[in-house]
Amino acid sequence: MTTFREQLKQFFAKTFKGFYIEVTKPKKFLLDCGVPDLPIVITPANLTKKIEKHNLTKDDLQSLNTLLNSPLIVYHSQNQGKYYSAFSVITERKNNEGYLCVVIYINEKINKIEINNIASIHYRNINSLIKWCEENYLIDSNIEKCKKVFSGSCHNDSKFEYLLSLLDTAKLKQKNQNTKGLGKNILELSGISNTEMQSRELDIVIKARAIAQNGESLRSRFNAMLDLYENQPTIRPTDTKSKLFQQYSTPCPLAFLASEFVKQEGKRYYFEPSAGNGMLTISLPEQFTCVNELDEVRYKNLRKQEFCRVTQLDSSKKIDLYGGSFFDGVITNPPFKSLPKSEQEVRNGFNLATLDYKMAAVALDQMKGVGKAAVIVGGKLFDNYWKPVKGTDKKMLFGQWKVFLGWLYGQYNVVDVIYIGGDYIYRKQGTTYPVVLILINGRHIFDKNKHKPRYIFDPVKDKIIETYEQLFERVSPHLEKQQQEAYYSPLFDNLIKLLKLKNCNTLSGTDENFVKNFQKTTK
Repeated sequence: MTTFREQLKQFFAKTFKGFYIEVTKPKKFLLDCGVPDLPIVITPANLTKKIEKHNLTKDDLQSLNTLLNSPLIVYHSQNQGKYYSAFSVITERKNNEGYLCVVIYINEKINKIEINNIASIHYRNINSLIKWCEENYLIDSNIEKCKKVFSGSCHNDSKFEYLLSLLDTAKLKQKNQNTKGLGKNILELSGISNTEMQSRELDIVIKARAIAQNGESLRSRFNAMLDLYENQPTIRPTDTKSKLFQQYSTPCPLAFLASEFVKQEGKRYYFEPSAGNGMLTISLPEQFTCVNELDEVRYKNLRKQEFCRVTQLDSSKKIDLYGGSFFDGVITNPPFKSLPKSEQEVRNGFNLATLDYKMAAVALDQMKGVGKAAVIVGGKLFDNYWKPVKGTDKKMLFGQWKVFLGWLYGQYNVVDVIYIGGDYIYRKQGTTYPVVLILINGRHIFDKNKHKPRYIFDPVKDKIIETYEQLFERVSPHLEKQQQEAYYSPLFDNLIKLLKLKNCNTLSGTDENFVKNFQKTTK
C-alpha cells in the first residue's frame, strides 16, 4: 500500500493518478471525538486549491497523517449549520498566523466509497481558538500537550493562559456514541440532570433572598451570603444551550450587591429580562418585580416564586410589558455570545456586536429616565481591554468594549464600571469567565461628545477585582451614598414638614440636634 508521504510526493511531482490522497485513518483520540472509522482523505483538486489559497508548503503537509491523530484540540466545525457532521482539528504545527487547522467533513462519498473528507487546511490564530471555546464548539483537548506547546509560544501569554483555563474548565466527559458518524459530547455532574441542577439552584435563590431581606446590616447580610456561597455545591450547566450561550448563573454575593444598588425606597417596580432562577432579584420585593426567562425549566422555577409577573419571551428583542420605559429598576446578566453581522444592533451609530451588549441595551430601554440599573456583561482577562499608546506609558481602551461603553455613556449616567475576574468569584458557578458589573443611575439625552467613558487606563479604578472583599469595598460606598439620599427623601423631608408644623421659621439648636440624631439612628 502506498503511504501518505509517497502519495504526497507523487502529488507535488504531478504523477498522482488516484481519486483521492489517503492521509490516515482515525485513531483513538479522533474516534472518541466522534470521527467515524473511515479513511481521512483529500482530493488532489481540493489540495491544490488550499495550497494556493493559504500559501501552504510541502513542509506544512508532510506530517499531516501523524499530526491529525495527535491533535491539540478538536472542535465542531464553524460550518456545522451547513455541514453538521464536521470537525475542526487543531494540530501543534504553527507559523506566524497560528496553528494548523484541518476541517473534516465526515461520511461523504467519493466514487461510491465512503470517507472522511478534508475540506480545508489552514492556520488559525489564538483568538479563533478562544472564540470557539467561548461559543461551545469545543469537543475535546489534550490539556497536557496544549500546556507544553503553548508554553513555548512567542505570542501573548495572557491569551494562551485564558485558552488553557477555558479548556481546563470545560472538563468534558465523553461517551463514545456515534449517531450517523457524529460523536455526541455529554456533560455530566455525578449523574445530576439539568432539571435537578436548576432545582438545586432555586433552593439557593430562596435561601439567598431570605438573607438579603432579613433586615440586618449590609455587612452582616453580605457575610451570610458569602457563607451560603462557600457551602453551596458547584453548579455547572448540563444542557447544551446553557453552555452554548454561556448561561452561567450569577453568584449570590455578586447578585446581592447588584440588587442592593438597584433597590429603592417605597413602592417601585423592577425588571429582570433574563432571570434564570431569579438570583439577581434577591434584594428586590418579589411582588413588585417582573421577570422573564426563555428556558422552560427556569421559567417554571420562576413561576413557583411570588413575582408579580413572569413571562417567557425572547429578551434579545424589544419587550414592552407596560408600554415602554416603565420600570424604576432594571437588573440583568444576559448570556455572552458573539453575534453574526445580521443579528448585531446599531444604536446611535454604535454597533453592538455581542448578545450580552444587545440584550443589555434592550433591557435598559425598559428603565425610567430616573431609574437605576445594574448590568453584568461578559469580560476579558489581563490587558485585553487596553492597548499601549505609542510613545507614552499610557494604555487606551479599544475594540468592541470601547464601542459599547461609548454608546452606554452617551445615553446613561454610568456610576461605575467594575472589572471582575472569574477565577475565584465565579468558581462555584462552574466557570472562571470574567465579567464586568456596570452600575447606572438614570438616563440623559444622547450626546456622545458630552458624555464619554474614560478611555485611558486608570490603575486604581480599572484594577480587576479578584475577591469578594474587594468587590464589597468597591460597591458598598455606592450603597451608602444612595442610602443617605433616601434619608433626605422622603423621610428627611417629612421630618422638616413636622418641624414646620411647630411654626418654626428656622430650626432651633435642639431641632438641629434632633435631625442629626435622626440621620445617625436611621443609618
